[in-house]
Amino acid sequence: MEATRSAEQEVIAIDDARITAAKASDIATFDAIYAQEFKLITQTGLVRTKQDQIRDYGAGTLRYGPFELLEREVRIYSSFALVWSRERSVILLPDGQDVGGDRRITRVYVNRDGRWQLISAHASSVQSL
Repeated sequence: MEATRSAEQEVIAIDDARITAAKASDIATFDAIYAQEFKLITQTGLVRTKQDQIRDYGAGTLRYGPFELLEREVRIYSSFALVWSRERSVILLPDGQDVGGDRRITRVYVNRDGRWQLISAHASSVQSL
């Protein structure tokens, strides 16, 4: 009999699946992970929706290059989970501009009908002092 995964393990697995989907531009996985009301606030203050993410990854407008997860902490609060991470990545626009970099990201997941969905994310650039 397989042991039941903890909520924290489930959220980590979904967060890992999100990373894999971004690298592969897997819009079907994005569609399953991102809630309809998903909003991303980028490190430049741009607001992006689920539809923006699916459209741009699917069209190749956004492409993941090298990715490194430096830190990740997960906290479960009943039907919500907070994920704080530090990531270093290359995310390329069609003109070759890299909009990734060294970032700290806060993600909010909600558990609906037994499955975790991403509803919000906020990214901040890490600045050297």
